[in-house]
Formats: sequence, structure tokens, C-alpha cells
Amino acid sequence: MVPIAGKTYLRMLRILATYYYSLIEFSFFKKKLEDSCLYRSDPYSSIWLYSLVHTIRLYNKKHYRSPTLGADIRANLRNLAIPASGIPMHLFFQNVFSASFFIIFIYPFAALVASAILSMYLKSPISTLFHEHLLQPSHWFARWRLNCFLVAWHAMLNEEDEGVMGQYSLEGKGEFLRAAEAAGDIPISPFRTDIGTLFAKHTHIEGGMGIHVLRNFTQGGDWILQDALTNDAALSRLLPPHTPLSTLRVVTGSRHWLASSRSTHPRNIVNATATPLVDSVSVFTVVLRAGRAGASTDHNSICFPVDSTSGQLGLGRSNQHWYKLGTQNTFKVHDVFLKTWPGHPDGVGLIEGQEIPGIQSICDLCRRSHSKLLPEVPLVGWDVALTAELGPVILELNISCNFFLGEVDTAMYLKFMQDFVKAMQRHETGQA
Repeated sequence: MVPIAGKTYLRMLRILATYYYSLIEFSFFKKKLEDSCLYRSDPYSSIWLYSLVHTIRLYNKKHYRSPTLGADIRANLRNLAIPASGIPMHLFFQNVFSASFFIIFIYPFAALVASAILSMYLKSPISTLFHEHLLQPSHWFARWRLNCFLVAWHAMLNEEDEGVMGQYSLEGKGEFLRAAEAAGDIPISPFRTDIGTLFAKHTHIEGGMGIHVLRNFTQGGDWILQDALTNDAALSRLLPPHTPLSTLRVVTGSRHWLASSRSTHPRNIVNATATPLVDSVSVFTVVLRAGRAGASTDHNSICFPVDSTSGQLGLGRSNQHWYKLGTQNTFKVHDVFLKTWPGHPDGVGLIEGQEIPGIQSICDLCRRSHSKLLPEVPLVGWDVALTAELGPVILELNISCNFFLGEVDTAMYLKFMQDFVKAMQRHETGQA
């Protein structure tokens, strides 16, 4: 047993050395992605580590929707914890120094602890799991951070291009609804224009504390006023009673910016006239967020991957253990972290193997919407509701999007990320 333990120990040291050497390559030696030692043998790991280093480099630069990238990271991580710790993740991203400390010390330690825990449950070698969690993480959180890094950097490179930044502004819910309505052929959730201000009063709360005044965004306010929509019959059959409107997350990727002159001639943006074609947009994943019984929205849900060709549903999974904050969750391994569900946990029949009707037309809607509304933006997550009132409608879009435990073609995703990083490197240095 000693030689095996020794080999495992040495392999983990090599993994750790690879991690730190790659960080040094990208930070101190400022190597391009394709020039790193790891790129040819392990391109996914090189992309991941490249993103960590360049997140620090871009940390204090303006973000397309926040004062800085760091501020956006803190906002996104405010309700997330390092799993099984209860520690709020945003605490490590208060400034560029604490973020660097997290990447250099906390993240490797967390990966080690996670690998040790998982090795007991999965009966897998700890060194294999350590390699996966430190160098090749494919869980939802890592893919989300990769997506956020990509679009943040892309927006920074195009900050002087009003056309591109106008497309990024569509992440605002009101801006998106207006743009989609103007397009004329994109079905969206209807919004009220006949009410300027809505006055809502609680039936029992006294002293003016139960009063809410909602001014419509169409009248210069901050609120989108909409009638409630319900799940259609096909979806309702898969869900228990009293579930919220449960949406499909469809993530699409557009290569139009790569083909346009914007990517190769960054200082000649007036020539960026390549026609946005729907063929330049691909679907990366589709997932059903099946809301929990009694919940107000599907943010509390079980995620079932959907085959984008057949519409067939896979096993459900949850990421709720990432949201367990507080000391009561320290060293607590929640049962959902490896659990799968063939059906809804709140009491219905089988969901796995069932099909979402018309999935190809839903995917085509998202691809067409991406190519028409924001073709220069690399990634968009579309929230599509299958409604009893209107059929499929898009509720909103998310540019800093995540895959919500959907299944992703890793090779396709990796090629997409590689092509964009290389093009943005050229763009940043002004090279054609």
C-alpha cells in the first residue's frame, strides 16, 4: 500500500505544480493561450487557468453592466458558498488582492478537500479527482465562470463600439422586451403599457409598511408589469401541482464576431458589416428547470437536461448545495450533491425519457433571436417559457449565463472558447 500512496502523493504534487506553473506562465511571462506548455496536451485546462489569471488582470476594469469586473463577481457570488463550508464566496473577492489570494491558496485547498470527500463517495482515486477539480472542472460553476470571463473580456475590447455595446445592453430586461417587440417576429412575454403606476397594499400590515408603488418601466420607472403566465398542458403533466412557471434555459453561441471585421480590425469598426446569419449560431445546451412545489419561481428547481434534437429529458440534478450559507453548513455534505432524480422529487411520475414537444423549433427561435438581436455577443442564455396562454415565449436573456447542469458537448464548447480567446488576444494587441 505504501508505494501506491507514494505514487498518488507524487501525482498530486505534479498536478499542483502544473497549476502554479501555468499561473506563472500566464501572469509573469504573459504567454498567449496557444504558447503555454499545457495547451497542446490539455487545452481545456489551459483555457481554465488562462481565465483565472486574466480575471485578475481585468478585475478593476469596467464591466458592461457593473462598475468593474470585480464588482460584478461580488454581486454574482453574494448568495453562493464554497460547498460544504457555508463560507460566502463573495468574501474572497472584495478586491484584487483577496481574489488573487483565493486563486493562489484557497481554490487549490478547496479542490483538495472536495476531492477527498468525493473519493469516499465515488470510490475514485483522489489524484484523479484532484486533477479534475483543479485543472479540468466541468461542473456548472466553473463553466459559468468561464462564460462570464469570456463575455466580460469581449465587452471590454468592444467598449468603444456603440453597436456591440448596444447589444450588450439587451441583458436589461426592459431593453430586451422593447428590442424583441420592435423586431416583430420574436415571441415574448407580454408587458403592460396601459398601467403607469401600480399601487399594491397588503391587507393586514399597518403603518404604511405594506405599501408598494410600482412605476412601469414604459413610463420611466423600474418595474415591468406583466400578467402571470402558466405552464402549458404538456409541461404541466410532468410537474406536481402548485409549481411555478418552469422554464427552459437554452444557451446559444454566436461566431459572427469572429467572422466580422470587428475581431480582426479592432480600430476599423465602421467596416464591421458582415451579415449576421443564423447559421453562425449554435445551441450549446438545453435544460428544463422544473420548479419546486410551492416555490414562487423556478430558481428553486431540479434541472433536467434536454436533448436539443429529440427533446428527450435526462436525469434531474440540483446545485442547491452551492447555496447553503452559514456555519450550520460547515463540513456538512448535502445529499443533493451527487443525487439524481428520474422524476420530480415533489411527487409526480417519471420525467426522464419524456419529451419536450417542438424542441427544434424552440432552439431555432433562440438561434434566430441571437442572430437578429445581438449577433456580436458570443454567448446568450435564453429563458423560454412553454405557456398555456401563448405557447413558447422568451421571458428574458442572460449574457453572463450558465448552463444550469445541462449537458454540453465539451469538444464543441472548447473549440468555441479557443477561437474566441485567440481572436481577442489579436484584437487586444491590434493585430490582424
